[in-house]
Amino acid sequence: MAQAQITIQDVEAKQTELMGLVAELGETTDPEKLQVLGRKVQSLAAQLQEMSMAWRAGVRAAAGLDPTGEDPEIDGVSTIVLTARQQKMVMDETGLLLTEVDLEGPVWPLTLPSVQPRTVDHAILAAARQKAAVTIAASPAAGLIDGIQNGENEPLKQQLATAMKDPGFLAGALNKD
Repeated sequence: MAQAQITIQDVEAKQTELMGLVAELGETTDPEKLQVLGRKVQSLAAQLQEMSMAWRAGVRAAAGLDPTGEDPEIDGVSTIVLTARQQKMVMDETGLLLTEVDLEGPVWPLTLPSVQPRTVDHAILAAARQKAAVTIAASPAAGLIDGIQNGENEPLKQQLATAMKDPGFLAGALNKD
């Protein structure tokens, strides 16, 4: 049985699910639950990457291109320099301060000049969410720390600040000497 076609809505739903878990990380004080949520975030980030790649392959196939190939004149990266409004939008949505995002794929290099601004904003947010998910998944300890520091749980923030004064605090996880 063939796998169902993955839509951009499927990818966005997975991103929303991932960002919900990330938000939950920032509000959780139970160390065991933090570990469980961290593993879930890693798993969802991997699923999101797989879904994104499958969606890209579907877009390429629909355009009559090799789903796994690279076409230098079509594929590429469009680096979008963000306006102040877009930077704020990305910061509000992901917590990342980005001045530019890279939009990859067969569509952007050919169509970007004629795309509606709202569509570009949507793509920018999707790229920023993916970058946030990858950043957090790549460093669960750093992601947890960031989530706690940017969360609203003041007692947990104070506990973290105290723990971080210890030179051995998460030394291996944060690649400290």
